[in-house]
Amino acid sequence: SLRIDFVTSDTNNVQDIIDRFAPNANNVRDSIDSKDEIDLLATTDVLSEGINLQDANCVINYDLHWNPLKLIQRIGRVDRLGTKHEKIFAFNFLPEKDLEKDLNLIDKLEARINEINNVFGMDSKLLKEDEQPNLSYMTSIYKEDLEEIEKYERTILIGDDPVSDSINLLKKLMQKDPELINKIKGLDGLRSAKKWEENFDGIFVLCKASDYIRPYLIKFEKSKPEIHTAQPEIILKTIKSESEEKALNIDRNLFRKHYNEACQKAIYEFNKDLKVRKKLIDDPRKHKRLKSKRRYVERQLRVLAESISDEEQKKTINYYRTIIHNISIVPVLREFEKMEEKKLTGKEIVLATESLIQKYNLEEKWEKKKELMETFDEPIHILCGMYLKGE
Repeated sequence: SLRIDFVTSDTNNVQDIIDRFAPNANNVRDSIDSKDEIDLLATTDVLSEGINLQDANCVINYDLHWNPLKLIQRIGRVDRLGTKHEKIFAFNFLPEKDLEKDLNLIDKLEARINEINNVFGMDSKLLKEDEQPNLSYMTSIYKEDLEEIEKYERTILIGDDPVSDSINLLKKLMQKDPELINKIKGLDGLRSAKKWEENFDGIFVLCKASDYIRPYLIKFEKSKPEIHTAQPEIILKTIKSESEEKALNIDRNLFRKHYNEACQKAIYEFNKDLKVRKKLIDDPRKHKRLKSKRRYVERQLRVLAESISDEEQKKTINYYRTIIHNISIVPVLREFEKMEEKKLTGKEIVLATESLIQKYNLEEKWEKKKELMETFDEPIHILCGMYLKGE
């Protein structure tokens, strides 16, 4: 029969359970009786970092995390150096359709995965089968000290996790009180106030441009407003309030003065963030040599389109050129390099390009990237804010 055990933050004998689930990875094979071994381990994120579980070769994510780096970290407990398995399997439960319409979690998660893959690279598929991992950066990571990498994951990439707590709270609220959720949706530009433990005043501001959202906490410790933090986990902890908690009364003139100054500061920082984000998504200096190979393919397609009279064929070829024009995925760029080395032209290069578009799902990626780039042309909108009165 299947032997199952569970680990949460309240579990006392965690190491014993880890040893019985992964005796080989934890070098305790000689001290674990085979009849005491665990076949299936169900756990919260308490085991998502710094734990060796590579006796297993399958991870099931029941609750998708808002941060793809956390999913990478979970899978990394199994997909680690020293594993004896040739293949590692990861399965993800996606939110039900009605819930996903409101949360939009999958689209946001996919966008973050694409950004991480394009900028840093990934060593495997994470959420869906059609992902194309970029191995270039990850190869160098595996040469580094694992403890330092895990320390970096904990302190920089992951941090605390009140964001997931907030998402889970929102899920429950959507199911329990949908009328309240609809009411909140209609309260655009909502502002409130509460006390906080600092000895200076602060303002929380939430900025949005298209689907890109960024929170800022502005402090008024000196004469000019300054960024106190932009980390979602810290801000969520700070502004968290109970449902029965009443908004604090703040002098109207003081509120208006500080709130306007905070919004100006937040918009300034948001614009800077957008520029950095745009550069990460499409830095012209990145993969410069390989991108020249893409230009070869574009040029050959353009020459062919100009030489034919059939309008439908011309339209199709120009559409292919449009799709590949902004592609900077390394495996695709290397395919372009091979096409140039073979000196493909005419019908051959059209067929090769069409094959690439299908193989790497480039049409969908182009559509998503186009939507993402449109973010930078959208006006910045202040969704809500909160005055934090110092002691």
